[in-house]
Amino acid sequence: QNAAKWLRKIVIDQQDEFVLSAMLLLGKMREIIRHDYPNVSEAVKKNYRRPIGIAIASGGDWNKGIDVGIREALLLFSPAQIWLEMSYTSDEPTRRYDPRILKYWKKMASEGLPRAMFFMGQILVNGWGVREDANEAIKWYNLAAEKGFADAQNDLGFIYSQGLGVPQDYKAAIKWFRLAANQGVALSQINLGNIYERGQGVRQDYEEAVKWYTLAAKQGNTKAQYNLGILNYYGRGIPQDFKTAFKW
Repeated sequence: QNAAKWLRKIVIDQQDEFVLSAMLLLGKMREIIRHDYPNVSEAVKKNYRRPIGIAIASGGDWNKGIDVGIREALLLFSPAQIWLEMSYTSDEPTRRYDPRILKYWKKMASEGLPRAMFFMGQILVNGWGVREDANEAIKWYNLAAEKGFADAQNDLGFIYSQGLGVPQDYKAAIKWFRLAANQGVALSQINLGNIYERGQGVRQDYEEAVKWYTLAAKQGNTKAQYNLGILNYYGRGIPQDFKTAFKW
């Protein structure tokens, strides 16, 4: 009881997300929420932490957690939205494809929220609880990508590079990969590096490949680091340098 009291105080005073997890482990979350929901919820919202819905759901009341999570998402946006996104794609059969979550995302996407548009694209291209529909997915991806949502731009690049539901089009792939890569998406940077290294739809250009691999490698992308090491080893697009090759 004393532990719960102090944990509750820390959450309210310091908005500490890790303490929420500690409370869950102690099995005190329901009790704390029942007594102090307004205060705890306000503390979490103040510092843009995960929504209190995740705590309720993790405490065992999944149905109530979804309702609260959606309510929090309407106020918090990104943190709660990400949790709802993860909830919808959970591997647990009883928690997957909750119609309330899908309804929330459809509503947000229709209102022009880029993350929601992107997630609708993911739902449709993967067939998460719905019939797979590449054309409809691309529509939502395009809407999010045009709004500058980097993850949607990266996914569009992948769709066009692989010809998934559309004719393979490296020119379109490069366009979307480049937009996402310029926003720092490491996956897009390595994809651009691959395209230029292999000369897919463009003239083979090792220097351009080195440029994009380097950007991704500096972000810790291990594939880019390996590829950069190979290019340094053979002196492709960069002076041969065994020391730098070994480093990568």
